Amino acid sequence: MGSLANQTLPMINFSEENFKAGSSSWVSTSKDVVRALEDYGCFIATHTNFSSQLHEAIFRASKELFDLPTHLKTLNTSDKPSHGYVGQDAIKPLREALGIEDATTEEGVQRFTTLLWPSGNDSFHETVVEYSKVVGGLDGVVIRMVCEVYGIRSSYESLHMKRRRTFFDS
Repeated sequence: MGSLANQTLPMINFSEENFKAGSSSWVSTSKDVVRALEDYGCFIATHTNFSSQLHEAIFRASKELFDLPTHLKTLNTSDKPSHGYVGQDAIKPLREALGIEDATTEEGVQRFTTLLWPSGNDSFHETVVEYSKVVGGLDGVVIRMVCEVYGIRSSYESLHMKRRRTFFDS
């Protein structure tokens, strides 16, 4: 059995070129995605639409969110497991997560923002909306690529719609 110590996660670059379904770049990237998921269960994605400014902004927004007092974060509840506030766990004391229902929509992010900041937080809201659109779009592309490689293209729409309910996790 080999050692995992020297292995690194595959890095896959997503650009406008490999977003064109059916192009040779799309097919090649699709195969890379599936190989990475089969071999590692994940990969590092780089994306031309994910600017360094957005990267910095989402980390600032995350810090601002997780710096809120616990009693405010626990206001975020959900009937779905792990979609509200998750934290204060003796087994994983450093883990905290906050689910944002319908995170890829303005309305979903607004509900979440208003819950935690009743007087509003425009910077947080705008950053999360922009981030969710980029990540949600990338998620859709990856799901479609996997479905096409496995020959289950007809399952793409239902899988993609189920995954649209992204959440904010740390």
